[in-house]
Amino acid sequence: MVDNIIMYTGLGITIIGLLLLVSTAKWVNGWFINYKTTNRPLAFVGWILLLLGLAVFILPLYLSGRWD
Repeated sequence: MVDNIIMYTGLGITIIGLLLLVSTAKWVNGWFINYKTTNRPLAFVGWILLLLGLAVFILPLYLSGRWD
């Protein structure tokens, strides 16, 4: 039960980070590789939230033995 709450919190943090990254990206000359960041500090916060959210999401799975 507590693991699920922690995992959903990590998932929420990850989604917020992704939304920050998408909102600060400006695509030029196509998709996937060619993009510029319009606000570097906000994009940095987005990357930190993305990595932190993934760690919070994966760590309880790994520690409880559900990650094979």
